[in-house]
Order: sequence, then C-alpha cells, then structure tokens
Amino acid sequence: MVGHIHGYDLTTSFVGPAIQAILEDPTGTLWVIAGDQLRRFRGQAQEQTGSAIALPGPFLSGLLQDKNGSIWLSTDAALLRLDARDRQVRFVKITKGKFWLSKDARGIIWITRPDGATRTVDESQISSGSSTIKTLDIHTVLRDGEGNTWIGTFGEGVARLLGDSNYLRNMETFSQPDGLSGDFVWCLLEDRERNIWVGTQSGLNRFRDEKVATLTRREGLASDSVDALAAGPEGTVWASTSVGINRIDAEHRDLFLKGDTAMGLLMDPENILWAGTNRGVVRMENGKWSSLSLAKGIQLQDVTVIAQDHEKGVWLFDLHKGLFRWLNGHVTDFSNEPLLKGKLILAARGDSKGRVWFGLNRGGVVVFDAGHFHSYSESDGLPGGFIDAVYVDDEGTVWIGAERGLSRLEGQKFTTWNNANGLPEDRVLWILSDSARRIWVGYVTGVARVTRSELDWAERDPSHAVAYRFLDDGDGLKGNPDRGSQSAAVRASDGKLWLKTSEGVAIVDPQDLTRNLVIPPVQVQHLVADGAVLDVAQQVRLRPLTREVQIDYTALSLAEPRKVRFRYKLEGFDPDWRDAGTRRQAFYTGSLYCAYWF
Repeated sequence: MVGHIHGYDLTTSFVGPAIQAILEDPTGTLWVIAGDQLRRFRGQAQEQTGSAIALPGPFLSGLLQDKNGSIWLSTDAALLRLDARDRQVRFVKITKGKFWLSKDARGIIWITRPDGATRTVDESQISSGSSTIKTLDIHTVLRDGEGNTWIGTFGEGVARLLGDSNYLRNMETFSQPDGLSGDFVWCLLEDRERNIWVGTQSGLNRFRDEKVATLTRREGLASDSVDALAAGPEGTVWASTSVGINRIDAEHRDLFLKGDTAMGLLMDPENILWAGTNRGVVRMENGKWSSLSLAKGIQLQDVTVIAQDHEKGVWLFDLHKGLFRWLNGHVTDFSNEPLLKGKLILAARGDSKGRVWFGLNRGGVVVFDAGHFHSYSESDGLPGGFIDAVYVDDEGTVWIGAERGLSRLEGQKFTTWNNANGLPEDRVLWILSDSARRIWVGYVTGVARVTRSELDWAERDPSHAVAYRFLDDGDGLKGNPDRGSQSAAVRASDGKLWLKTSEGVAIVDPQDLTRNLVIPPVQVQHLVADGAVLDVAQQVRLRPLTREVQIDYTALSLAEPRKVRFRYKLEGFDPDWRDAGTRRQAFYTGSLYCAYWF
C-alpha cells in the first residue's frame, strides 16, 4: 500500500505485494518497488501511470536518483540504471554482481560490495571484484554527511567504513556486546543533526560522534578503577591502578609492575616517572624501573601525593608516615611540621617561583617557600572545606580547587568563584588549562570549560553569572568524574585532557569540540493568562486587564535536548531579547493592552 499524508489526511492506494523501496522524483512522480515489479504513481493523486515493469531479478537495493536524473537500483545479480525521462522505462545493465547503493549529501551514488568495499559509481570502472576478505550479510547501506559508510547486516550488527577510505581494515563494527539492541539491522537513517539511527529487530539505537571518548577494560585498561594519571612524551599517558601501572598510547595498553597496587604518580620534566606503590616508591627512567633508595628505617608504602620543586627535589606524602622530601639520595623528614602534623595532604604542586603548595583535607593551603612553611585560610580568600586540587598553569598562576569553590592566587590573596557566581557546582575535583588559556574544571557531574575573561568579569561584578561550556553524559562521558590520588586529570603532550572517572578514563580534545549549529524547530505549547489556558493554535486574544501571562515553549533536538538554550522576545513589550538559558517558560506581569508577537 502506498499513501500520502497532508496535514491530518491520509490517502492510500493498494499496489499488491509488499513495498520494498519508494522514490519521489523532482516531478512528483512516485517510483515504487513492489514485489518483483517497478510501478509509477502520479504524485498526490496516487494514480498509477503506465504498466508495472518486471525487474530482471529479485530486488536488492536502491531506487536512488543521481544529479543527472538517472535512477539506480540493484538486484541480487546486477547493478541497473534507468532514465527517468524514458517513457519506455528500459533498464541498462551496468555490471554483474551484488551491490548495495547509497547516496551522499552531494547527490553522488555509492556502491558497496559484499565485503564492505565502497566506491562511487563510475560505469567505466565498476567491477564486482573478487575478495578473499570475509563477506557481510548486508541488508542496507547509508552514506552519512561526514563521508562515512554505514552497513547494516543480518546477524552481525552494523559496520562503519570511515571517510573516503576503501581500506577494510579501517572498518569499525558494533554489535550486541557493544550495546546495540540487536544484530539484525533493518534500517539506517541520518537526521539533520547528523545523528545516525539504527533500527534492529529489538529496538532503535542512536550513534553520534561523542565529544568525550572513554577507555575501560574493554579497550585494554588493566582496571576500570584508576587511581591517578601522569602525562608522558608523544601523547603517552600513565595510569595507576590496584593491579599495576598502565602505559597508554594510540595503539598500546602496556601493563607494568603487574600485581602491585599503585597510587600517586608524577612525570617530571625529564620524563622520569615516579610512583607510589604498596612495595614502596619506584621510578622509571629510560624504560628501566628501580626502587627509590630511602634512609634506613623509612618505608613509604602508601604514597598518594608526589610533587617536584625547582631544585629537582621530590616531595612524597605517605598516608601513614607524613611528608618527606627526597633529593639526590638524601631524605628530609617533614612529618612533624606543625602546620601539617595530623593532617592529610590531598594535592601538591611546585610553581615557577620555587614554592611548593599543599592542599589539606581539613581545609586551607600550606606553602613551602625559601625553607619555611606558612598557611593560607578562608581569611585569605580561600573557600572552605577540603582542598582537592592544586594547579599551576602555563603562566605560573596558582589555582586551588576546594570543596566550596575554585580559587586563583592574586598577590597574597585568593579570589574564589563557586555556584553562587554561576559555576555548575561548588566542589572542584581538579583543574587544568589548555593551549588557548581556557580553564577546565572537574566536577562530580561533568567537566566545565571557562575563559579567564569570564572569571575576571565575575570578579569585577559579583552579579555577573559566569558563562561556561559543560560536558556530561550527554556528550559521551561514561560514569562521573572521580578522584583518587592527587592527579585525577592531566593534559597530555598532544593537548588532550585525560580524566579519571568512575568507569575508567575519559579523554577530551579541547581543539575538537564542535557545537551543534543546527537550529531546532521551536514550538509554543501553552499560554496561560491569569490562570486560564488559551488555545495557541490560533490567534490569541487576552481578556481586558490581564495581569499575568505564562508562555510554555520547547524545541526539538535529538542530539542534545537538555542543552538547547533559548532567547525570547515579546515584540511590542520587550525592548531586547531575553536570555532564558535552558528554561522553557516565559513570564510576563503587568498591563498587556496592545498587539504583541512572541
């Protein structure tokens, strides 16, 4: 049955066998594959024109029209083309073999072989080919707006051939173990926001390139429970776990110190890796591991915080023994320092001025400067609560992440921002900066990116709400940002940000955060005037002396519905646009006595 919907009206025509494909050409003619026949219908009238035309074999794929007006389809044994302007509708056999057809955004037709190899239609070069590579039981193919080829199969899930590559080794596959609802794929669709929708025998699935990538045990991590991270050269990142230390790069997931419980990590400027383990402090230099030689009687087996100062002295905090400094084999014991005694150090960092900063579990910061310790507290502008993060950016500025806010050192005082200033939350887990000088802040529900100018503005004007970009589960973040030992997040040498989560490690590329620029369709849903609900499907007339109006509206986005932001204006009433953020309601009070347009 073929039908046409206009508004709420549906008109149908019975065509016999089940419809397998349908195409409407620019003239409004409908081309329909029903059973083993091709039929044509005259637009909305649903009147068949001409006789049904027998296909030269069982239909396989197609009914796609190219830029020249030719219509392409395939049977189980041949690739066919016909001229839509040919009244006799004669099929031209292009080549033998099985091919599945797709069409890209430019109107170019692509053909896919049973092994997944995909190329553009070129009648002089088309060949069914021969391949020793395993073939797929293909059912449907889609060419997306990014130039990727999606292949839906019967029994093997969905495959994606990246970009213009015809190398089958670049093919990704997704099946039920990856979260696909079923392995029998019936249909594929790309929407205007470039989501890819996959319909299987068991449900509907959405694919889209996430802004946040995730590494778990499935991708080769030794454990999903990572304690700390350290960044090495050439984009390498090290992760400490309860079963050893992972070295992670583009292609490898190597495990070192297998079976050891690793905690604090530090990669120093000479690319020497320092690690606190249950067997003591170790370091790795030029690929060789060695235990750190300490003074007799000192055994540090619970080191969670490691930092280095300008003299290459390494500061080690042990949960049970306190703070020590190692320099060229000599160990200085600071466990009885009055400002630190009985307190846990949660974070430490050396700065460009030779100071070493320590964040404490009881709140406040202690700094070691020119051989002496002194402290900063709330009276110096710090937020209250424990200190989770100490960070020194590329310009030497000291930042503090605390239970109750984000702070920046200015002279001898700290400036603090938190939820009251518009930031997502109060508690800061970690702080990083990127090559564009933007500040990244880890919260328990996601990651915020904020510019220094926004923070400066809020510092000058406390009424200003800090604007930020927020990444969470809607952007692909699996699990929540988490904190183990001090380095819960690092910036790799290639500029990517790595962060510990409750489900492994997440990766964000600050240079590759594209925004969804597709404007969603907006709909006004309800209008309430002085408690009375009015019909918004037609022109609204308010009763005289109406004092309160509420307008409910929404916008349809299947990519990031929670993050759609709105501005609205009641023309004739509002002098300018109002920024509603994510709120989907507008409120007006006062005398409304003119004609307005919302």
